[in-house]
Amino acid sequence: MAAKLREDEEREQKFKDRMAVLEKENFNLNISRDKASSRLAEEQKKIIELEQKVRELNKGIQSAQLKARSEQQRSSEKNGKLQSLTNKNAELANQNDELRGTCKALEEELLTTRAALEKKTNVSKQAMTDLLNNYKDSERKSMERATECEQLKAQLQSVSAKLERIEKRRTDLEARVEESELRNADLIKKIHQYERSARMALNVAGTPSALRGGQSIVDIPRAAGSSVEDALFAGYGDSFSMLRTTSSSHDLSIRTSPERAAELTNDLKAQQEEMQKNLVKTKEAVGSMQALERKVQDLQNGWC
Repeated sequence: MAAKLREDEEREQKFKDRMAVLEKENFNLNISRDKASSRLAEEQKKIIELEQKVRELNKGIQSAQLKARSEQQRSSEKNGKLQSLTNKNAELANQNDELRGTCKALEEELLTTRAALEKKTNVSKQAMTDLLNNYKDSERKSMERATECEQLKAQLQSVSAKLERIEKRRTDLEARVEESELRNADLIKKIHQYERSARMALNVAGTPSALRGGQSIVDIPRAAGSSVEDALFAGYGDSFSMLRTTSSSHDLSIRTSPERAAELTNDLKAQQEEMQKNLVKTKEAVGSMQALERKVQDLQNGWC
């Protein structure tokens, strides 16, 4: 934007320099016109003076002719003077003709100069008008591009803030997932401890060989509405009541641990799914932000 303003200032300075040159030419033409007018006035004044002299000479000629008639005796002398005055009159007439030709040429030159001056003035005015219109149009387009750029920057900031919130939420979800995995691993470790304790208790009480062979208690299927004890010890008669007395605390933990493990596993899966959704949203937000950045860059390049 600063480069654009500098370019506009340089362009405006060029326009001012050009206008100064045109004004100087106009001033020189005005000076030439004034000089030509002065010369014309001087020549006209000379013509008037010469015409006055011609009239005076004509009067002298007439007076000489009258004297020649009345004084025939001095006619020879008067003829010489008359011839001299006639020659002077012819010279003055020639000078008068030359001055008239010069005056006419000066008038034509003055008209040509005036026409050229008017033409240059009109061209200069039109050029100034065009330059002013171009400058106003450029300024208007510059303001429009600046406004659009500010709007895109605001959108970019909004998307960046949204992306930061999504990133923070993703980080929180990852922390929760990690915490759930740790809790799940700890719970599974406790389940295995309870299984080992249960196997030891069942071995002492004479439990069937299914548990002695290493099968996990959490792997035994449960019927709908039945407890772990019913699934483990259904059909074993009196040994069930004897085992209840020795392993009641283990049974409570065994009943609770698989349910808690399943709950934590489901929670972990839900959090992982939510994290995947947030990752997708994050990628979309990043794509939108990159598109806005490219658009802002294009506008800035076009503006500059």
